[in-house]
Amino acid sequence: MRTKSLKFVFVVAILSLMSLSVMATGTEPFAKIETKENSTTVLMRLSTNEADVTIKDSKGNILFSDFIANAKNVVRPYNLEKLDDGIYFIEVENQVQGNIHQVTIEDENVVLERNIETYYKPIFDLNEEYLAINLMTLGEKASLKLIDVQDHVIFDENIDSVSFHRILNLSNLKEGFYHAQVYVGERVYSKVFSHKR
Repeated sequence: MRTKSLKFVFVVAILSLMSLSVMATGTEPFAKIETKENSTTVLMRLSTNEADVTIKDSKGNILFSDFIANAKNVVRPYNLEKLDDGIYFIEVENQVQGNIHQVTIEDENVVLERNIETYYKPIFDLNEEYLAINLMTLGEKASLKLIDVQDHVIFDENIDSVSFHRILNLSNLKEGFYHAQVYVGERVYSKVFSHKR
């Protein structure tokens, strides 16, 4: 049993280092946004397994959301002609990261301002004995909590590093449902799981 646990820890550590190095070195963007002159249409070129696309106004209100199940080599048009002049944000997320793009609509034209933020989502790896969490915070304030079904906090840690890797040993937990919550800035990510002995 101990050999199995050590093998798991080793595999998780290698996978974590690989995923963090890919995130840190950067890859081709999974979403590219294009606009055309004298047009209210935004073209989204996607190259990922799946993607969530959300369009928000300047106050953060969600105006439109779209889930694309198979987004490899997909070009999706979004017509913004019904929106008033102003600033809007297009947020695109895949399984590991998100990009927020700012667009300005003025006189029936859409101008792509810039990609104002890239963020990374935590990667959760779960088996019977361990929960491994990998995260690139990019310097944002972050924390991790493990909470049981009665809302008791089992584990709580502030994260003050640019990259974070933690393996939580689940062998001492009682049977039941738990959720790991990772807070990064104003975003919250959860992993709900059941634990059996």
